Amino acid sequence: MKKSVEVVLLGRDRVQATIEFEGDESSPIVGVSLDASGCGEFLSALTAWKTDVMAIPTPSRQLTGSGDFDRKIPSGSDHASILIREVVLRLRGDFQLPYQEEELCHCRAVPREVVDRAIIGGCHSVAQVARATSAGTSCGTCKPDTESLIAYRKKAL
Repeated sequence: MKKSVEVVLLGRDRVQATIEFEGDESSPIVGVSLDASGCGEFLSALTAWKTDVMAIPTPSRQLTGSGDFDRKIPSGSDHASILIREVVLRLRGDFQLPYQEEELCHCRAVPREVVDRAIIGGCHSVAQVARATSAGTSCGTCKPDTESLIAYRKKAL
């Protein structure tokens, strides 16, 4: 069985990841293929991640329920690590941003996607997101939602 997902950031970094299982999704992973484009940092991180995953012994090379697999997922807050974690969460069917509405800041009409991209791009505080997007610079009621997006994107799996 194969499972594929695609993750894109601003058209700059893109990856389509396909994981092939021995049987169903609870079976060991027998192959990982990546079709990716983007900056050198992102492509290097993807290559290293794939190499690490395929180096795990076959019985414990599983997408779910395997501590060995989880230890190979990057825990950093750079854009490459954040996007690789999104790929893994999407493959698991567990990717769910904590704020679902399209518009995050109603006062400034800032879409959630703009705030999310700023976070992936390195804005890791509400103040940094506000400077980059203007979200939260009026009434401030969206600041808790911005904080929850930052926390979700930065957390390790």
